[in-house]
Amino acid sequence: MNSAQVNQAYDEQYVKKGLEYVAYENWQSGVALLESSAEDLAEALDRKHDMDKQLEAAQEELRLSTNQHEFSTAKDELDRVEGLYEEFMNGITSLQ
Repeated sequence: MNSAQVNQAYDEQYVKKGLEYVAYENWQSGVALLESSAEDLAEALDRKHDMDKQLEAAQEELRLSTNQHEFSTAKDELDRVEGLYEEFMNGITSLQ
């Protein structure tokens, strides 16, 4: 091997080491992102139980309304809670 070939081999090795480092950093970033997403999803699923309770309570309040004013108030609350629930579920879907 002549000197030029040796230098070229060293250059190629340097480039490959750089690519290896970039790949390792990308992998580490991916692992961190996966862990963060898994934690966010776990927290969201914990909050889902509370959202289900709120939705059930609003539905029950509407069912038990006895006059037009109670019905109107309960319907407004149900619409509000359903909107929050839908946004929440869309958020969970995006986390999955």
